[in-house]
Amino acid sequence: MAQLDLRLDADPATERAVELFRSCEPLLGKVVARLANIEAAERERDGLLRKLRDELGEVRQTSAVIEQALAYSIADRTENFLRGSHNLHDAPITHTEAIYIRDKARETTRKQLKLEREREGRLIR
Repeated sequence: MAQLDLRLDADPATERAVELFRSCEPLLGKVVARLANIEAAERERDGLLRKLRDELGEVRQTSAVIEQALAYSIADRTENFLRGSHNLHDAPITHTEAIYIRDKARETTRKQLKLEREREGRLIR
């Protein structure tokens, strides 16, 4: 059990004997301790990664709200959706024109980013 680092259910006397054998073998003890440290670091890294993914999800949601509000604002300037009404509850934030502006802005942005990436990859002669 000690040499193969097996985790088997055994009686307390056998488990203590395995621990003593590991302590007598300094190299084996160091290897086991190092593996335990690696496992702990991996668990911590996984927790941080999970937290980062959660925060990224929140950033995506916030950017989608900002994108929709900006598209509505642009479309409202040309279409004047409220037509003299100043009640916030009447604002059609998901109006088809606002959705069209948002989708058009996304498409144009993707094309521009692709063009800029291609330019960066070319050599200037």
